[in-house]
Amino acid sequence: LSEQQLRALSRRTAGLSGADLSVLVRDALMAPLRELQSATHFRQLTDGCWAPCKPSERGAKKLSLLEVPAQALRTPPVTHAHFDAAVERCRPTVAQSELARHEQFTREFGAGNAV
Repeated sequence: LSEQQLRALSRRTAGLSGADLSVLVRDALMAPLRELQSATHFRQLTDGCWAPCKPSERGAKKLSLLEVPAQALRTPPVTHAHFDAAVERCRPTVAQSELARHEQFTREFGAGNAV
């Protein structure tokens, strides 16, 4: 992700807890695997690896994930779109009032590096 994309993602995730962010990142990281599992067509790349593709793409072959040799499988990269989709699905598990209470507690009793 670019610096600009990271900043935008940061703004969109303001108010989420660390646990919420962990779930969001895990969801985004699993998206390419879900794409592989749901793929109905793959095409062979110039290096001999197989990648998921649309049925209409040149060289597309109707294969399931289990029919593609594991050592020749090209996993799609995690993209900004995967993070965007994960943000849309993510819901905060901690109320804003609780986050404010935690920040106040940290300011009063923290180790000197308050939030």
